[in-house]
Amino acid sequence: MSPATSRSPPSADQQQSYWELEVELAPETEEFWSLFCYDRGAEGAEQIAESPGHLAMRYFFPAEPSGAAQDWLRVFSTAHPGLIPPLRLSLNSRAVENWQDAWREHFAATPVGRRLLICPPWDLPAPGKTPEGRVSLIIDPGQGFGTGRHPSTALALELIEAQLESVPPPDALLDVGTGSGILSIAARLLGVARVWGLDIEGPALAEVRRNFHLNGLAPAPMLVRGRPDCLTGGFPLVLANLTTPILADLAGALAHLTSPGGCLVLSGILQSEHPQIEAIYGEREWSMLASAQREGWWACRLLRNP
Repeated sequence: MSPATSRSPPSADQQQSYWELEVELAPETEEFWSLFCYDRGAEGAEQIAESPGHLAMRYFFPAEPSGAAQDWLRVFSTAHPGLIPPLRLSLNSRAVENWQDAWREHFAATPVGRRLLICPPWDLPAPGKTPEGRVSLIIDPGQGFGTGRHPSTALALELIEAQLESVPPPDALLDVGTGSGILSIAARLLGVARVWGLDIEGPALAEVRRNFHLNGLAPAPMLVRGRPDCLTGGFPLVLANLTTPILADLAGALAHLTSPGGCLVLSGILQSEHPQIEAIYGEREWSMLASAQREGWWACRLLRNP
């Protein structure tokens, strides 16, 4: 459930227009503001500009959002008093067909790590033209989060790749908050035999099945709608690309679901928040295998000590 990625635009046969909300905000605010917009009906997001300490984002709504901009800022600031609220908001109506063209221009095949090439269905390499040493991972942006473009997703993919290069791929993994399924699809392409996916959003699970099918992967993933406490048993590899508050809340459940000697990959953590995560998971007898950071985000691989 990677933050601030994309969901499906409204189709042309459903309606003739949608609404764009453009904002300027600090990088550390982006994840929380994006979730705030999704809760209020946003069905897509894209980053349109970036500079040190500054992001310009665009959010897509199928109908005109309710409430004045100042009301949104007041509610957001009350919920997140420690964050800098967006500096500028601009709301405009757009034609549906222009949404499709703009989205496709901003999502092209992207290399991640040493072995993956993240591709939308409309930008696949020609047969035999995939760069040497890479494998194509096809993701069709839909209701689920995760196209590989957000730093938290890219960090998670790189740590999964590193884990599967350091030890033989395990027989099974669990992807908590699976979103688009991009992390578990990557792991399958890199050698993991079977995948379990968990998400609280039912539509996301349908997107995972569709993306597995696009990649020609069988057997199909085992998908469960619910929270981690609805599962029992341990997995040798567990993936969780969530937010810091959720990862803190789920620390006990994730420990229960990771086999002794197994690996847990955590991402979706702001760089300023990683000491909190290290402290919480250190108390539960985890060992740090590796960590990485990029553009204000932090991720890690943990070993559950026997």
